[in-house]
Amino acid sequence: MSRHFLSRRDHSNTPMLSSPAIARVTATPVRVTRRGASASASRVGVTRRIDARVVVADSGKRSILRAAPTTAVLGSRRAVRGASIVPTAVVEPPASSTSTSTDSNPDDFDWHANWYPVAFEADLDDAAPYTFTLLGEPLVFWKDHTAAADTNPYRCTADKCPHRLVPLSEGRVNEKGEIECGYHGWTFKGDTGACTNIPQLPAEGTAMDTALASPRSCVTPYHTQVAQGILWVYPVSKMACGDDIDALPALPLIPELEHPDCVCQDIHRDLPMDYGTLLENVMDVSHVPFTHHNSVGKRENATPVVLEMVGDGLKPGGFEGIWREGEFILI
Repeated sequence: MSRHFLSRRDHSNTPMLSSPAIARVTATPVRVTRRGASASASRVGVTRRIDARVVVADSGKRSILRAAPTTAVLGSRRAVRGASIVPTAVVEPPASSTSTSTDSNPDDFDWHANWYPVAFEADLDDAAPYTFTLLGEPLVFWKDHTAAADTNPYRCTADKCPHRLVPLSEGRVNEKGEIECGYHGWTFKGDTGACTNIPQLPAEGTAMDTALASPRSCVTPYHTQVAQGILWVYPVSKMACGDDIDALPALPLIPELEHPDCVCQDIHRDLPMDYGTLLENVMDVSHVPFTHHNSVGKRENATPVVLEMVGDGLKPGGFEGIWREGEFILI
């Protein structure tokens, strides 16, 4: 999944490398396992999901490149019913602590405590669930058509019904804007994860109320946001991080996207490579004049790249540096 922005003034004869460029690239290792196969007999492969944005604005000869593992899209997406019967991608999540363990290092990078882009909003079906596996957790997203005006209508919960662990994404969005399991018809609210109906229980008596009040009948809800045409998710349950979305980290947005001279092209790609290889490639700007000759680079423009570290050097969130031909920022 990538997004490219070009200044309208750059469409003619102005070389792209003479303009500031901003990119965010993320990828994550995932393991593909054929369903129904034993662990020893399963066929395991590697695939990668990439989310990149490139912004070019016509304002000088500085170049900015941002690569953000905190916005890495690690996983697979599926928006077609019945797709679960074919091999699916399952993420091997990085080690991460979402608890408040007393022996945890506050400087350690927490892969979960960040916002992740999962889809371009234009690609989503307003009437159908959308599934995405992120950091090892299958998630289901849907649009709640009953949401109040001027509020975020997108909901996200774990993509498994607590009844029989069937993917909720195989169900439907009902008339109340809730996700309905396609197996036994259990329904769930997206903002709280609460179960609202169990058709197998009688409406009379206390059985229904008792079952709906049990935490075991709920699904895990997650925060979502929509910004710059992208659906984002914060992969820490609301029970752990709270309901106040303003208390969470800010979205890693690109300010240049709001520039009136920018136009946008959205692309989704799955590349068979390790995410470490991808990030190394993004940071290696010296390959651009050769690998991308006559597209975004020119061989004759190749020069030594001397990166000068700035600030406090390497931090849990990355580092920042500057070179003579432009500015390189790794967040």
